[in-house]
This record gives sequence, C-alpha cells and structure tokens, in this order.
Amino acid sequence: MWRNVESNITIPEFYQNKNVFITGASGFLGKLLVEKLLRSSSGIKNIYVLIRPKHGKSPQDRMSDATDDPLFDTIRKENSAALNKIIPIIGDIEKVNFGLSERDKAEIIENVTIIFHCAASIRFDDPIKKAVFANIRSAREITLLARQLKRIDVFVHLSTAYSNCDNLIVEEKLYPAKMNWRDLIRLAEEYDETTLQYLVHKLIYPMPNTYVFTKALGEHAVVELAKDKIPAVIMRPTIVFSTYSDPVPGWLDNINGTASILYGLSKGVVRSTWLDINIRPDHVFADSVAKALIIASWKKAISGNTNEIYFYNLASDLRINFGYMQEMAKVYLKNNPSVTYLWPPKTNCITNEYYVFYFFILLEHLLPAIIIDTLLILSRRQPMLWKVNRKLFIAMSCLAPFMKNTWIFKNENYMELRKSILQQDSNEFSIVNFGPNASKKIHDECLEIYFKGIRKYFAKEPPATEAMVKKQVMLVLVDKLFKIILLGLVIYYVFCKMRLLSVLSGKVYTYFEN
Repeated sequence: MWRNVESNITIPEFYQNKNVFITGASGFLGKLLVEKLLRSSSGIKNIYVLIRPKHGKSPQDRMSDATDDPLFDTIRKENSAALNKIIPIIGDIEKVNFGLSERDKAEIIENVTIIFHCAASIRFDDPIKKAVFANIRSAREITLLARQLKRIDVFVHLSTAYSNCDNLIVEEKLYPAKMNWRDLIRLAEEYDETTLQYLVHKLIYPMPNTYVFTKALGEHAVVELAKDKIPAVIMRPTIVFSTYSDPVPGWLDNINGTASILYGLSKGVVRSTWLDINIRPDHVFADSVAKALIIASWKKAISGNTNEIYFYNLASDLRINFGYMQEMAKVYLKNNPSVTYLWPPKTNCITNEYYVFYFFILLEHLLPAIIIDTLLILSRRQPMLWKVNRKLFIAMSCLAPFMKNTWIFKNENYMELRKSILQQDSNEFSIVNFGPNASKKIHDECLEIYFKGIRKYFAKEPPATEAMVKKQVMLVLVDKLFKIILLGLVIYYVFCKMRLLSVLSGKVYTYFEN
C-alpha cells in the first residue's frame, strides 16, 4: 500500500522513524548508503540489511566487519549508538524469495517502508546462470516483496548506465528488451550451466557480457512488476570512482574496471593494456551515487506518482581520457611508489587489433610469469604470477569493449534531481558537479584523490617514504641496464650470425670460382 508523504519535508524528516531494507549492504555502494543514512538522517529507526553467511562467518560477523571499516570512523566518533540500528537479515539474492525465513519476511513486510536494491553480480565474466539469478530473478523477487509491504514510500533499484551499451547515446528511459526476462529465468532454472554456456553468446548478443545483459533485463522486471503498483525509481551510475569527500576523500573497498588497471600498474604487474588512450569515459564519485540514491527516494516519495518510473543516468560529466589518466598515475607513482611491487610502473596502451594486444601480453606478461614462477618453484616457494596474469588477461579482455568506445549519457533527470533538494539539505546532500568543461586542475585533483584512495583504503599502504622512492629509482636503473644488456646481446648475436653468413657465403663463392 502506497502512502502519501508531505511535499515540504526535508530528507532527514522524511527518514524520521522509518525502517529501511537494503540489499548489497556489505558491498561498495551499499556500505556508503548505510553510512550516509545513519550519519545524515540520524532519526532513522532501523536499517535491515540482507546478508548471507560467507567464508565461515555469520551475517552478524560480516556486518560487524563491514562497520569496522574506516568508512564508519566518523559515525563511530559522532554517534556510535547509530550502528546498533543495523539489523542483519539472513538471505541470498541468488535464491528464490532470497531464502528468507518466514519470520524475517513477515518482519520486513510489517515494518519496512523504503527499499534499496543494491545487490548484484558485477563480474563481467560470470556464468549466465549466476548472472540471471543475481541480476534478474533477484529484481523480480525484491519488487514482489516491495509490493507486499503494508506501507511503502518508495522502492529504489540500482542498475548501471551500461545496461544499454549497445546504444552509444543512452537516454534516461527503458529500452526494448533483448528477450523476455521471464523466459530467461525459466531457462536458467531448467538447464544446467554447461548447456547454458553453449547458448550464452547467442543469448546475450549484441551485448558484450552477461553483466550488462542481465542488468538490462532486470530493469524490465522491475518496470513490469512495479508500474502502477508501487512508487519506484531506477538509478544508473556510470563508472564509479572512490568517494570525493563524504565522509572522507578517496574511500573505496574494492577495485573494478579502471581501478583494477591502476592498481596493477602500481604493482608493476600490468604492463600492457588494450584501450584507446583518447577515449574519455564518464566517471561519478561514489559519495555522489549514495546521495543520489537517497535524494531520489525522497523525491519519488513526496511526488505521489506511482504511474511513472523515473530513470536517472548518474553521469557527472567528469570525463578524463585514459591516456592522461595513465600518465598521471605514472607521475604519481614515481613520487609515491607502492610498498611492494614486482617492477617499476610502465604500461603500453595497445590501440591496435587484438592480435597485437595478445603479442604484448605474451611478451610482457605471460613469459615473465613463467620465468618467475619457475624460479619460485625451484626455490620451493608458491608460484603466483601465472595465476595473477591469467586473471588480468581475462579482466582486460572483458573491459576492452568499454575502453575502446565512447558513450554519451543523457542526464537531464539527474541534473534536475541534484537541484531538487531543499536549502536545509544542501550541506549534507548537495552533489558535486564538474561539468563537461572541467579544467585540467580539477581533473588532476580528482585523480589524486582517487590514486591516494586506492593506496590508503584498498592497498592499505602507508604514505611513501624517501627510502621507497630511492628503491624505485634503483630498480628503474636496473630495468634500463637489463634492457641495454639484452639489446646488446641481440645485436651481438645478430652480428655474429652475419659474420658467420659472410664466411659461409665467401666459402661458397670460392668453391664455385674454383
């Protein structure tokens, strides 16, 4: 049952005494959303979080680990009691009805009025069955659950701006489905993974991977089941950076896409990448996404409109080309080397055909991995580099379509959403906007925040010292010396061969002369 909400209330007032249900709360954006709600809407009653046991840890332990993250330092200092409002609910997005117990489901239906569905399978190379269950069937299950709530203010579904990446211009609307989402769920439920893998390329075409394909159909499931029944919005962020400033600059807890390449670069592991250095992808800071989710929930609830489902492309117009990003990363790493790395940072941006990329991967990734792992085995240590490089190769191959094309994301709804907050909410919920013509200085500032965040919060490394810089300088010299010696050996070898050929040709000539 939808209920009317006053249109002139602030966001904290809207969340006063509300119970919220969040899926994906232990993930990157989910954690940010939980933290922001607790800190900026202190009157919130409870936040129910769907979380499954993992690696022998209970949902309670996993959520406790999540809130031990530095992300929650501010709220621990200001209002640590707020963390007691987080209530873990045992469940799994890949299961029908999320595997909820009857008791937990009844409690959610009775008490919850706001739902955020942030959980998803985000791996580009996930098997189709897993992706369907996590991204389509879960969308069906959460929407049906939202329809059962005794009182509902709003349902927010987190998608991705690349869910319609077969269009280079993406508008804030629902695009035609590639196939019927119900049929795909039925296929995933009836057939085993091996059979489905034979069909996967035919099923997902023209989409590049199972992730974007299933996220697109997940949107259709939400729209079909929610329209005219419950107030709902669908949010589509572009490439998500770290936080910009809220609650701290540079926070992130995982590396996907751009961050994974930059992290590999800092360790000297990534030597070759398959991308177009002139591509300028759109990036949005993670704290902007968290704020947008909250603002959209408030705006939709006060609008009183259940007929239309709004789409928001969370594109901030922060466009930094890959070539500049990698060059700035190398400059940063020169002055701030990683604590541990295999070799000094260096990368070749391969813009040619795939076989050129494969050649460089073989030369600079796989062959060194074989040599180093062989030495590790001979010294009775655990080999690791082949496995790491194999994962890198798969990741870069999956990312290639997104690093060789430019998309334009229409974001009029998102821009209006940013402006819609009341003056009283501007301090806590205003969203930074850089615009398409942001200066080089702003780009440099954003990249520095990002690089520092990867180092501090993901790699968990201390600031660089003078000794680290000296060590890297020495390793660079060794690298150059090694290349000079290698080049010399090649020249010497060729020269010797040429002399040998000269001698042989002389003897042949003499033989025929005689």
